[in-house]
Amino acid sequence: MFETTRLAAYLSHISTPDSRRWLTSEEALTMATVGSAAVLGMQDRIGRLAAGHAADIVFLDLANVGYVPLNDALLQLVNGESGAAVASVMIDGRLVLDGGRMLTVDEAKVRAEAEKAMARLMEANAAGLAFARSLETAVGAYSVARASEPYGVERFLPPETG
Repeated sequence: MFETTRLAAYLSHISTPDSRRWLTSEEALTMATVGSAAVLGMQDRIGRLAAGHAADIVFLDLANVGYVPLNDALLQLVNGESGAAVASVMIDGRLVLDGGRMLTVDEAKVRAEAEKAMARLMEANAAGLAFARSLETAVGAYSVARASEPYGVERFLPPETG
């Protein structure tokens, strides 16, 4: 969610060189919260901290390096948060992550099941992986050849018409 919010703000920069038309941090965060709820048709239940809405809250540790010194919390959140500062999470008023520890899932059990599933997948896909690896040299040579050719890319979208 944090990366998507940041990318929305960044991507507005390629639409125009006019910085006045770029998304602000506030607009990007509003799109991620209130806007997402509206797209889902759930704007009356989620997307904001308000009476009658689900208390879905991410608590950030402001001692995390991304917030020190705390200067512009919104700007730091939208442009710098990776999830590393997430300390606790509440979903519909219920604490599900506290101090980085999951409260609703047996993490050791999930890890063990994931490792077993990975072993089964590796065995089932061994032939395909061997084939893919046999193509590495050819694909690598092709990629280098293509990368050395000119490739014109326009930085900005075409001007709006109409």
